[in-house]
Amino acid sequence: MGRIFKLIAGLFICLVTSAQEGPVRGTWVTNVASEALNSRENIKKVVDQSKAAGLNHLFVVVWNKGVTIYPSKVLQKYIGVKQDDHYPGRDPLQEMIEEAHQQGIKVHAWFEFGFSYGYKDTSSSWFKRYPAWLGRNNKGELLQKNGFFWWNGLHPEVQYFMHDLVLEVVKNYKVDGIQGDDRLPAMPSEGGYDSFTTKEYAKEHNGLSPTLDTKNPAWVQWRANKLSAFAKDLFKNIQKQYQISFSDQSVNVNDIFPIQKIVHTVRPQGLVDRK
Repeated sequence: MGRIFKLIAGLFICLVTSAQEGPVRGTWVTNVASEALNSRENIKKVVDQSKAAGLNHLFVVVWNKGVTIYPSKVLQKYIGVKQDDHYPGRDPLQEMIEEAHQQGIKVHAWFEFGFSYGYKDTSSSWFKRYPAWLGRNNKGELLQKNGFFWWNGLHPEVQYFMHDLVLEVVKNYKVDGIQGDDRLPAMPSEGGYDSFTTKEYAKEHNGLSPTLDTKNPAWVQWRANKLSAFAKDLFKNIQKQYQISFSDQSVNVNDIFPIQKIVHTVRPQGLVDRK
């Protein structure tokens, strides 16, 4: 039971109060160093333990390491792989929804990796199939932060993929919310120096190239605005009954700059329920 219960010990969020629903008490359910999703029996134990601990929301990973935990037609279309090969013949997301809803616990689809396609792995199918999607730093190197490899989140094809992935979950599963975590929509401040982004910047700045100063306020804001526009377009397509949340990480801790700015620019338009 110890390895399963570890995920409950990481109570993460909230105790944010909503006038409509009361306190939100939730935890992430991960497949990293955890056996929580390895069987239906384990999922039931997670739900039972969550209920006993007084939790009422579970944020279940659906997208990380470049794959989904559920069978995905979108993923198969892009890289020829249906889901994480740890779950053959199973749908852990559907199992979690069924078990949690039976006990009155809400389930949020947690798109953990967001615009990151891999962790310490340059041999992934994404890397090989979509080189134009890869993020670049101001030295032209692959965009990497704390071991995570990042796409260029401003590239329209990357955004189309993520848009399709999120809507696939909303369409096919009775989830109660969508969480973007701190990587959706986001990018490290070192990013934005790929050919697509520099050309887009030049179009809007009389042919000038972006500054090499990755923390330049105007350059940061320009990229954040582009990501905010993506968030607005994505979440306007999600019906109002779904709660939208981000993980509220400090820029000083992980230097993933847009999240704070996106929350502040999108929230007034009613697109984000929690952070």
